[in-house]
Amino acid sequence: MMDARYPWAAREVVEHIPWPTLALSPTGEIVRVNRTFLRWSGYDRAMVERRPVSEVFPDLRNADWTTSEPWTRPLSWTEDLTHQRTLTGLWVPWPGGGGWLLLPTTGAGEPRRPVSDASHATVPIDALAQLRAALWDDVDGLRWPRALNATVALVQGAWAALYLRQGETLHLVAHTSEAPALPGRVPRDALRNLDARGLWDVQQPAPTPIHRRARLTATTHVWHARLQQHPLVDEGVLWIGFQEGPQTGSHALLELVAELWLWRFRAPQHGAFTPGLLDHALEAVIVLDARGRIRGWNATAAHLFQYQPAEVQGMRVSDVLVGPKPLDDVLQQARTEEHPLTLDGWLLVRRDGERLPCRVRVVATETTARAPGGWALFIQDLSEQEHYRLQSKRLEQRALIGDLLLTFAHEVRNPLNNLAVGLQTLQYALRDEPQFHERLQRLWEDTQRLTRLMNDLLAFARPKKGEKRALALDELLRQVVRRMEPRLDKRRIQVEWYCQDDLPMVLGDRYALEQVFVNLVTNAMQALEKQEGERFIGLRCRTLVQDGQTFVEIAISDNGPGIPPEIRDKIFKPFFSTRPDGTGLGLAIAHNIVTDHQGHMPLPETFPGGTVFRVRLPAWQAVPPRGDGQPQTTLKEATS
Repeated sequence: MMDARYPWAAREVVEHIPWPTLALSPTGEIVRVNRTFLRWSGYDRAMVERRPVSEVFPDLRNADWTTSEPWTRPLSWTEDLTHQRTLTGLWVPWPGGGGWLLLPTTGAGEPRRPVSDASHATVPIDALAQLRAALWDDVDGLRWPRALNATVALVQGAWAALYLRQGETLHLVAHTSEAPALPGRVPRDALRNLDARGLWDVQQPAPTPIHRRARLTATTHVWHARLQQHPLVDEGVLWIGFQEGPQTGSHALLELVAELWLWRFRAPQHGAFTPGLLDHALEAVIVLDARGRIRGWNATAAHLFQYQPAEVQGMRVSDVLVGPKPLDDVLQQARTEEHPLTLDGWLLVRRDGERLPCRVRVVATETTARAPGGWALFIQDLSEQEHYRLQSKRLEQRALIGDLLLTFAHEVRNPLNNLAVGLQTLQYALRDEPQFHERLQRLWEDTQRLTRLMNDLLAFARPKKGEKRALALDELLRQVVRRMEPRLDKRRIQVEWYCQDDLPMVLGDRYALEQVFVNLVTNAMQALEKQEGERFIGLRCRTLVQDGQTFVEIAISDNGPGIPPEIRDKIFKPFFSTRPDGTGLGLAIAHNIVTDHQGHMPLPETFPGGTVFRVRLPAWQAVPPRGDGQPQTTLKEATS
């Protein structure tokens, strides 16, 4: 009963606090003391527990332990119940009254001496109070960010991050603003070599992706605490980064931080499934009584199945959750077999009639003398996994189709070559028969069109893998445009250059990237064929920083009619073309090449009077060396 009434006085929490600690009730009674206090004070547990704290600290008054505000100040201590001496006490209040009276130590078990600068003395207790409030009183829905900020302030770290488990993956749910660019997801297997708690420094091998990311920044030390699995909340890991290592005395604070965080994830005592605790679960959690009626329905279940707790309270679970077989049979099976049951791939129907693939774990709670046992259902939504499975299946089918296309193109190309040679022979043999000239020319053009289509099919289905070297994209683009100048001049198209100086180089396949630029410039030329008046193609080269990574961006624009909105989303799809003689593979091939270079080619920006295609490739080095002796590109050049 003691722990149930005063959760902050639970033995498993108080005993792990590295300082002498007294847990007080709202009336000022000493509910529990830890062994550190007993060793330091010399008292026996029976001498202090259940006594008023004022008998041990005579200058404490009622207002000192009924306040909800934390404080730190010198206290009089009755040593051996007779002699008095002064030490510094820290008060951490808890919801509903009561709290902790801590006596921080500096070593050798001695209480810390009073600090002359009051501001320094109040920092730990303020951070403790903020951490306590964040973990227990989620008043603004920002529990985890507030708790991480308080953690960093308490241990004087550089940053902190929290990962929680969902299935077999740890997800980054919150981090402080100073944290490096941490991975959003980490497989649980990546943490298998981590101890429950530990401190890593930059001189050691990086065992996880978090350590590898930290190594790329000013972080020199990373401390972690694994949050033990809770029946209602998946396990996770708390990470704290330091730029110069934890300060002297911070190790005790780190242990205290770990215990405070663990309290939020520790299994409830005596099977207490409280509504507030249920709402922190990442899975849908449904608590049933001995008759299979719903007594607990957390926020995740409400979101997943679209029923509010008040609507389902007291209803039979089999009337709410409709699956492939009645849940009543599953509940009895879990009770009979005396171990949790896991049902994978169950299709449960939610309120709107949609079927959700789920993983259902059925846990039978223990039967006690006071109350019969019930069940707890832990339901994980597998919709995303099913989506990825279907997508993987579609990709496999596309790969098979690609192999078929490759074989088809190879088989057709040889007969086409024979037809082309035969047509040339016929044209020469019938050169004096004008009545056959037009028909033979049409046949020749059709064979050339089919040859181009086969070549594009081969390039799309199995692109050539050339050697990637350092390239200056702006110079490569200039060479492409110089080769296309006769075609540009013939169509009266003016080219305008807007190039930034000192562009970084990229690592790429020269011939593949040439094909990208040829396709895009050709696409712009075709868009200007019916353009009245002046015709322009703009070429812009610049650096761009996205998510901390530097890219070189090439933008190719034209002042044509633009792309109709209804077809904009289709232009990168294979075989989609607006031209009667087009294969519909040019832009698809360009998009594939850019993706193969770890770059981006977003959908074009289009508007009445113009279209802009952008190619972004990762920068390879800061400034490209120019060995040709040519001056750097000016901001704006024009050629006709």
